[in-house]
Amino acid sequence: MLRYLAVRLLSAFPALLLGLIGLFVFRLLPSQSVWEERIDLLALEGGSYNAQRILQEKIRIRKELGLDLPVFYLSLQSAALPAALPPGMPDVQKEWVKKICLLTGQSDKALQLVSALQAQSFAAWVVEDDELTWERVRSSVSGNDSAASSEILSLVNELEASSQQWRAYLPAVYWNDSGNQFHLWFSQLLRGDLGVSWKNRERVLDVIGRALSNTIVFTVPAIILIFLSAYWLVIGLSQLGARAKALADQVIYFFDLVPLFGWALLAMILFASGSVFSWFPSHISASSLNGLSFLSRSFWPYVLPVAILWISTVPYITKHIDNAFQKSADLPFVFMARARGLSEHVIKKRYRLRYSLLPAITLFGEYLLAVVSGALVVEVLFSIQGVGMLLTQSVGAQDYPVVTGIILLLIMVRMLSYLITDVLYYWFDPRIRLSNQ
Repeated sequence: MLRYLAVRLLSAFPALLLGLIGLFVFRLLPSQSVWEERIDLLALEGGSYNAQRILQEKIRIRKELGLDLPVFYLSLQSAALPAALPPGMPDVQKEWVKKICLLTGQSDKALQLVSALQAQSFAAWVVEDDELTWERVRSSVSGNDSAASSEILSLVNELEASSQQWRAYLPAVYWNDSGNQFHLWFSQLLRGDLGVSWKNRERVLDVIGRALSNTIVFTVPAIILIFLSAYWLVIGLSQLGARAKALADQVIYFFDLVPLFGWALLAMILFASGSVFSWFPSHISASSLNGLSFLSRSFWPYVLPVAILWISTVPYITKHIDNAFQKSADLPFVFMARARGLSEHVIKKRYRLRYSLLPAITLFGEYLLAVVSGALVVEVLFSIQGVGMLLTQSVGAQDYPVVTGIILLLIMVRMLSYLITDVLYYWFDPRIRLSNQ
C-alpha cells in the first residue's frame, strides 16, 4: 500500500509542477499596493512626493523583493539592452543605463558614457520615471557641476548623432542561468520557504500558519460531524416505514436546496443578532494560535459556524449514500448474505451500508473543497481571521506571495483528498486489491 501511495505521489508531480509554474505567474502581475505603501511612509516621515525619491524607493523595493531579476531562465527583451550590467553598478545607475540604451540603441557606447560619468563622480543618476529624451540627458549632465565638461557633452552629442533607436524595438533572447525569479522562488519553495508578504513584510508561512489555525478549529470538527451524522442518518432512514421515509426524503431535499449563505444569515438572525436570541457571538475575534493552544480555547463561539457548515453539507452527502443504499437491496451479494442466514440488521450495516459509502468516498475530494469554500463565507460573516478571510484580504491588497501560498495549500489539500480516497476505497471495497506489478 505504501508503494502504491508513493507511485501516486510521483505520478502527480508533473501536474503539480505545471501548477507551480501557473502560480508563479502571480509574481508577474503588477502590485501598486507596495509602491503606495512606501510612498505614504515617505510622506509620514516628512518627505515629499518628489519624483526622484519615489523612483529610488521603487528601485529599492524591487531589489528587496527580487523583482529586479529576470523572470525565467530565458528572457525576451530589447536588443538595445546589454546582456549584463557591471555587477558593482548601483541600482539607480542601472535604471539610467537601461533608459540610455533604449534611447541610443547602442549598449556599448552607453556604457562608455556611464564610465566617463563615473570617473567624474557624477551624482544626478536618478531621472523621472517616464520616457527619457536627449534634452533631459543634457540638462541632467549639465546641471551637475562635477560632470559639466565638454568631453561629456560631446560624448552625448556623438551618441545622439549615431543613435540607432530602431534597435530598441528588436527582440533578443537571453539565457539568465540561475539568476532569475523562478529559480529563486522554486529553490525557496523546495526548502519550505514561501517568501515574504509584500504587504506586511512577514514570512508567508507565519501569516498562513496563523490563519490556518483559526480555520482548522471549526472546519475539522465540522468535517468529522458531517460524515458521522450522514452515516447514522442513512441507518435511521433505513428503519423508517414507506410514508415516513418519503417525508424524510422531502425534508432532506428541502434542506439541500437552501444554500450555505442562506443558512448562515438565518442562523445569525436567530441566534447571534440579539433580535431573537443572543446565544452566540456575531463576531469571533480569534487570536493567533501557537502549537496546540487551540485545545485550551473556548469552543462555544465556534458552535454556530460548525452548525452552518454541517447543515449546508450533510443533506447532499446523505442523499448520495441513501440512494446507493436503496439500490443495493437487489444486488447479488445481498441475496448471498440472506442465503447464508444473516439477519437484515447485519446485512444492512455490514454489507449494504458499506457498499453505499463508495459514492461518498468517490466524491470525498469534492465534499472537502465544498466545506473549505463554505468556510470562506462563514469566516467573512463572523469576521474569523482564517484562511478564507486572509485570501480575500490578500487579493484586495495584491499581496501575491500570500495568495500563491494559499492556493498551493489548497492544491496540497486536494492531492491529500485523492490519497485518502484511494485508501478508503481499498478498505471498503473488497473487489479492489493492489497488483504486485
